[in-house]
Amino acid sequence: MIQLKPGLRPSSLAAKPGARGKGRGKKKNNGLRFERVFSDPKCAPFDQIEWEKRTAEITDDSGKVIFKQENIEVPKSWSA
Repeated sequence: MIQLKPGLRPSSLAAKPGARGKGRGKKKNNGLRFERVFSDPKCAPFDQIEWEKRTAEITDDSGKVIFKQENIEVPKSWSA
């Protein structure tokens, strides 16, 4: 539980209108930028992977199928 100092009313803790962001200019935030390292800009990264269609299946302890998804594409290098 928060303990207030004597003489400090809870209403005085509320943010004052316009107080947030004061002193900031209208600078546009461009976000983070990353340089390309491992891929070629002329080729989409997922086009460089060999794909194959498989069936994904989740079973319980007795072998009963709980979830099944057929004809999904997965990287060929994934183990079966």
